Parts: sequence; C-alpha cells; structure tokens
Amino acid sequence: MHCAALVVTLVALLGPCVGFDVFLCPHTHLDAGWTSTCEEYYQQKVKFIVDSITDVLHCSKDKVFNWAEIGYLARWYEDADASRAQKFKDLVACGKIQFAGAGWVQHDECVAHGRSAINQMTHGHRFLIDMFGADHAPTFGW
Repeated sequence: MHCAALVVTLVALLGPCVGFDVFLCPHTHLDAGWTSTCEEYYQQKVKFIVDSITDVLHCSKDKVFNWAEIGYLARWYEDADASRAQKFKDLVACGKIQFAGAGWVQHDECVAHGRSAINQMTHGHRFLIDMFGADHAPTFGW
C-alpha cells in the first residue's frame, strides 16, 4: 500500500477512537501532459473516471465528488452521449459534483506566472458558468 494511502486509512479508522471526525474529500488531480499526451491520458484514464463517478453518484445518496481540471471535463462533454451528459449536469445541480479550483488545468504552483495562472482559472470558470450557471463556479482557487 502506498504510504499516503496507509496514513489516510489509519487516520480514518483511528480518528473516531481519539475523539475527532475524519472527512475524506475525493477529487481529481489530472496532470495534463505529465506522462502521456493529453489525448492518451483522456482516453486511458479521464473518460473512465468521469463515466464512473457519474454512474456511482447517480446511484448514491450520500457521496459527493470534487472535480478540479475543467479542460478534461470539457473534452469529456464533447464525447458524452446526451443521456450521460444530462446525468452529470443533474449531479452538479443537486451538489453531488462540485468544483474545486476549476482552472482549465492544475497549473504549476511553484513556477507559474501570475498572469498565466489567472488566465487558465478564468478559462475554466467561464466554461463552468456557460455549462452549469454562475452558482456552480468556485469562488476561490489556488
């Protein structure tokens, strides 16, 4: 087991025993172009992730998911059939899918120029506003 996963598992199991609650926040972290091209990564990973969370959240009453990288979500919308796209939209409307940061990509926090960070966040937020309405765009970012 990966070290971070072990720590999360231990905290989740032991937290209630020592008097604190643990909240796990599932979210995406999809690095565009990190180990493969954006299209390869989309076909191999992202498409499955969006399809899966749409199906799981549609059937679950108590789960929420946070989506971060809007460029990949926009790509998925190009491919999604109308029924699945509507399911996703319904999940956003009822708050089961929320957006964290929501830049076009997760920019490099260490060496990003301020202007490029703002531009890609603006581009991502504009997509969300156009697709889901202003109520669903984040009010903060990192």
